[in-house]
Amino acid sequence: MSKVIVHIGSPKTGTTSIQASLAHSLSDSRFRFISGTSSQGNLAALCLFGGNCERYLKVRRINSSASNRERLRRSANKQWSLRLRDALADNVTPIVSSETCWKFDEAEYRDLRKFFEDRGFEVQIVAFLRPVLDYLSSAFQQLVKWQRMDWDSFLAEQAAVDYWKKIKMLDHVFGTANVTLASYDPSRFPNGCVTQEFSSLIGLGMTPLQSTRRNESLSQDAVKLVYALDRSTSLQQVAWKDQVKRSLLVRKMLELEGSEFKFHPAVFKQLESAFWKRKDLLEQRLDCSFCFSTDSVLDDHVRSEDSLFDYSQSTLDWLAANSGAPVLITRSGDNLSRQVVRQLKQIPLYTDVDILRQEARNIASRVRQTFSPLFSR
Repeated sequence: MSKVIVHIGSPKTGTTSIQASLAHSLSDSRFRFISGTSSQGNLAALCLFGGNCERYLKVRRINSSASNRERLRRSANKQWSLRLRDALADNVTPIVSSETCWKFDEAEYRDLRKFFEDRGFEVQIVAFLRPVLDYLSSAFQQLVKWQRMDWDSFLAEQAAVDYWKKIKMLDHVFGTANVTLASYDPSRFPNGCVTQEFSSLIGLGMTPLQSTRRNESLSQDAVKLVYALDRSTSLQQVAWKDQVKRSLLVRKMLELEGSEFKFHPAVFKQLESAFWKRKDLLEQRLDCSFCFSTDSVLDDHVRSEDSLFDYSQSTLDWLAANSGAPVLITRSGDNLSRQVVRQLKQIPLYTDVDILRQEARNIASRVRQTFSPLFSR
């Protein structure tokens, strides 16, 4: 039986870069990329196999009625079936990539396997897993940037994550020999490129796209300032003008340079998580250190929520320079946080009409969404 490569993420492991390269620069004639309505293929995969397709459509303001879901399912079935038939006839290996498949349950994985087997293909699962400390750091930074949130709710959501349970589920459905896992560690990748690492895992010849997208991550200092701002207001406060102001201020914070946001391993002491309980099993399966990054741990990495209210002098200097207020002297404490928030609100915001329109569109999209954890199952 021919092979089909099904790349399923996981989240925060360069999936978008891999998909873009597969869609636009795949030159190896032995392989063929099969996508859905976009290079990501998430909608097609959900319509065909996913039980939460209705919610996915609602979040994106797509008609989620039963009749439209069935129409989308039939369309995805037809598209993928035709492309798989052509791949089989041409004797090439098809590649599918959909990060949403990482969240599937066992029944959905079985439906996925049956779909491909019925069309003459054995499934080879490929997934990158990000070392836990790196994943938590990246996810927290991204969530703070996008929306109001608090420390306790973040930890509560992450405590339910169980990488090992997911791995055993994949092994059970597809067979261990058909599940290829790799740690997401760019320091070990060829030229630090996840696309090149993915290519080497499956024996693919591909020139990665040169990304020109700006790194939109907030620095650790910026994350602290945004968190202080959000903690000064109600988590339920969603007035439109306040959302616009927050979004514009976050855009301004991208100018605050500094070190990347990182959690200290001490955070694990606050998590009764399967991350920690299955550490040895995970590292044995991936043949590398997994729960802790190979990066050195520094004293300024965030250990607890209190660490988020400890500001560097360079942060306070930047805040004063941009707000026109005097430089704050004390570096931590509740009183300082209140002063920090006051100065944040004094920073002049962008008034360019195009920027305002873009931020309004971004907020309209986010307000429609109810956040679901990246690892919801």
